[in-house]
Amino acid sequence: RQMCIRDRYMRGLLSAAIFCLLSFQSYAQSSNLKKILLQLDTMADGPVRGHFKNNVLAFSGEVASGKMSGQWIFWNGQGVIKSNSLYENGKKEGLEYLYDKQGRTLSESNFSLGLLEGTYIEYYELLRPALVGYYATGKKDSVWTEYFPSGGISYKQQFKSNLQHGPVSYTHLTLPTI
Repeated sequence: RQMCIRDRYMRGLLSAAIFCLLSFQSYAQSSNLKKILLQLDTMADGPVRGHFKNNVLAFSGEVASGKMSGQWIFWNGQGVIKSNSLYENGKKEGLEYLYDKQGRTLSESNFSLGLLEGTYIEYYELLRPALVGYYATGKKDSVWTEYFPSGGISYKQQFKSNLQHGPVSYTHLTLPTI
């Protein structure tokens, strides 16, 4: 019983940590994007680059008809990559990668017309999956699976149009006794 409680506690901590990292990164990126978007319609078409006050590259991308287009990359103040996204006509289109402070991949997702579409993966270190799911027109759909750092399945949950559908299947780690 203690192991089940500890497993749930550890799983909760891990989920909270990943959520916080992604939320902070998404917030930081979105505030940068808002500033950039306000200026895009006055910029000439072509490559765009921005720098931090310390002259480190902050972002790089393309503008077409006043909208983000092609590959856009954002870096942190130390020059470490934060995100790599593709845009078409001002909307995310294709693969997007988010990275941690050391430049390690945190997540990989697909977009279509600015909405999450297709496979979504969050990672532990060394690109081991932490969470794998699927989006359809911006909503969770299909089976979502969370993994233990060791690679075993922690739980599975079915979604339909962003709503839980069916029971959650939990797996509890059994540690060897000493």
